Amino acid sequence: MPSLGTADLTVKTRVRNDSAAPVTVTVSGDIDGAQASFRQEVTLRAHETKTVAFTPAGHPRLHLASPRVWWPAGMGGQELYDLRLTATVSGAVSDTAGQRFGIREVRAPLDKDGARQYQVNGRPLLIRGGGWSPTSSCDGTARTSRTG
Repeated sequence: MPSLGTADLTVKTRVRNDSAAPVTVTVSGDIDGAQASFRQEVTLRAHETKTVAFTPAGHPRLHLASPRVWWPAGMGGQELYDLRLTATVSGAVSDTAGQRFGIREVRAPLDKDGARQYQVNGRPLLIRGGGWSPTSSCDGTARTSRTG
């Protein structure tokens, strides 16, 4: 079973300069419930777009000890975190974004017979349910007719 004692988070966002002049933008973020905050200055040329990545290597607060882990219904709680990002230019907020997310590990290895065996946070998960449709609706042999 994997260790659920720590989690390393990576946050990526795109920043875009819509102006005709270069700008320096401060991208900052925080994650509720994780006491994780981070910031980075990025210089953009006119009309340039860049991806900014925050990793635990550069922002140690993104290495969480004892994270609240998300579980499927019936296996535990659906713990969620709220990420908030802010882009600031010359001290004024230019844009904001947010995302709710959960921390979990999902694996789907194949067993010796080639069947997929799902696991969430190291525990087996039986996927229940399925779908059925008549073959003729998918293979092009279905016919329609018009009357009148």
